[in-house]
Amino acid sequence: MTFPVEDLIIQQLLEFDPTFDVGGGVATTGLMIEPLSIILQPIVNELIALQDNQSILTILEQDDPDDFPEDIVDGLASNAFVDRILGEIATTTQRVRFFEPQDFSATQGVLVFRGPSGQRFTNALSISVTEAEMSLNIDGGLVYVDISIIAMDSGTAHNVDAGSISEMEAEPVGVANTTNLFDVEDGRDRETNTELIDRIKIAVTVRALVTGRGIIVTLTENFTTIVEVQPVGFGDDEMMRDIVYNVHIGGNVDVYVRTATLTSSSTDVTTIEIDTTRQMSASTVLAALVEGTAYDLLRRSLDRTVNAPVVASIDGFVTYSEGAGLDYTIDDTLGTITRVAGSTIFHIPGTIAKATTTKRLVETGAFGSVKAGMILTVGSPAALVGTYTVRSKISSDEIEIYGEFPAAGVPSAADVNYAIDDNLEISFDHNPISIDLIEAARSATRSPFTIFDVPTMRLVSMAVLDPISGEPTGELLDTTTGFGAGGFGEGGFGSGGGGDFRLVVTEPTLRFSQKEDNFLDFNLEFLGYSLRVSYIYASAIEAIQTFVESDQERTEAADLLVRHFNPAFVDTRTDIAYQINLADEPTAITVAAMTTLVTTFIDDIDSGDDLEASDLIDLLYDNGAVRVDLDTILDMLATLHHHNGQTEFLLMNAKGVMAVPDDAIPDPTDKPISPRIARYIGGDITLVRTSV
Repeated sequence: MTFPVEDLIIQQLLEFDPTFDVGGGVATTGLMIEPLSIILQPIVNELIALQDNQSILTILEQDDPDDFPEDIVDGLASNAFVDRILGEIATTTQRVRFFEPQDFSATQGVLVFRGPSGQRFTNALSISVTEAEMSLNIDGGLVYVDISIIAMDSGTAHNVDAGSISEMEAEPVGVANTTNLFDVEDGRDRETNTELIDRIKIAVTVRALVTGRGIIVTLTENFTTIVEVQPVGFGDDEMMRDIVYNVHIGGNVDVYVRTATLTSSSTDVTTIEIDTTRQMSASTVLAALVEGTAYDLLRRSLDRTVNAPVVASIDGFVTYSEGAGLDYTIDDTLGTITRVAGSTIFHIPGTIAKATTTKRLVETGAFGSVKAGMILTVGSPAALVGTYTVRSKISSDEIEIYGEFPAAGVPSAADVNYAIDDNLEISFDHNPISIDLIEAARSATRSPFTIFDVPTMRLVSMAVLDPISGEPTGELLDTTTGFGAGGFGEGGFGSGGGGDFRLVVTEPTLRFSQKEDNFLDFNLEFLGYSLRVSYIYASAIEAIQTFVESDQERTEAADLLVRHFNPAFVDTRTDIAYQINLADEPTAITVAAMTTLVTTFIDDIDSGDDLEASDLIDLLYDNGAVRVDLDTILDMLATLHHHNGQTEFLLMNAKGVMAVPDDAIPDPTDKPISPRIARYIGGDITLVRTSV
């Protein structure tokens, strides 16, 4: 709307002299009012535009704030010392395979590769390879050259899976095929006006790591890979790191961050050994304890199957031996006791219970090896049938039970059909067969058995390797029983001792941080195996943790620990089925592109929001679907990883809503969880399309 300058001049003249003639055709109007209007109108318009451009509110009132000129918004942001995030260009390594060796060269930017949805990449540098050099690079029956490529535009649209960049424009002579070796993960979109204004709102604050807002501003400005930040400190329900003797003393801040992408990697571990630097404790129950017998402790990962512990004594001090040697060796001269590395120590505790009335069973010489806590089962006579617990052994001829027999008097064993079973709980210590997940090796001897890529977010696969060639044999360990509560998992991840391995989190308050100290505890049968462990980890956490601990940025008031949000990996158990019109098939986006859209949508779910089936259906319809199978979406499952290594399955309810638990958090607990610190991540998402 143009400001009426001429009306303003007339109004000012009449206020000065109400008799002033301002009518049309008079000299004052033609010689003064109209010329002034022509001269002043552009100036006033510019002043009004300048005034409007100084207001963020004016920008937000536009129909689409993101269409407002970016240079004006950038100018406003500069007043708060905030710069627009310009986006990041995706990069990766492209392998070009040739049928036979040949000289090959290309100047920078000449080669063009295409992704699954038409994304275009080019060689970042000039390349020149001779025929002799290429002949040394063998991949199967072909030769190859590896080329560093970059996306031709910035943005997350160029983040694609490994192996999906498989086409070349103007393909050179002799090329057999081409593919990207790794996932493309570092592309990032240019910041929109709305996103920039949201950052301006929190930028006007203390720019130091001492307040929640200050932490958010400082980290997002220094790390473009950060998508979201959530500080948790003193007084927050999720904070467990500041507890001393069950009291929260403060002084700690957990900085939960979500990065644009996670990194996929793998580590080869050759000939897994027993870790004599770790000692673990466990317990089990044994029945019918007999001298000279070896017992399977029901935990095969903790059991030594070949040389199972043998009971050497029952009464008195209990000792155990393994194979030909004893666990302990006593040096009478020096007075020292040593234990064989990797051997197992057992502790058999006594049984304590409150007795009321007691009765006794008598039989000469029958109870020499009976101990308190054993189970007495009476089969006859009918008046005494039942199960009783031995309270104590009076002598080899007489035992006393808890409770009382139903019949009066002291029965004679000659008249009673009975059996006694040992049901003792056995606690024991052991050394695990393990692979460490830690930033630095715990010792020089553990370095070959350590995965240094932390924090580890998810184990993808575990392939058995040939120890000589180092190549996969095709055998895979069962990773679905590796995580969870109990011995080997929770829910669909297994329970009890049936798993191939389990994840052990030594300190839950450090989980999903650069300082986590975890390990994989393997079943005994995998001693000496060579494995290729494939996993997903948050590679950006290390640099952020180093930043908050630097002399320039660290705060004197608290210990800041950077952690990734608890991941809830969303997978499809049934392919999401959708249909398109047959006539639209030539122009419809590919299934791979639709899969990327669904995965990206899940990754971008905002803090505290649920995953809703209706949103996914809308996404599919907006991109060409004419029908979506609701049941295949309702069958989706999210695996929420807790700080203590347990996992929890999240399912959609009858309304098609999947939600992170928002229950009251126990204090203390080793697995605090809330929508504030958990985020959905697209996992194994698969779709299937048909035409109608």
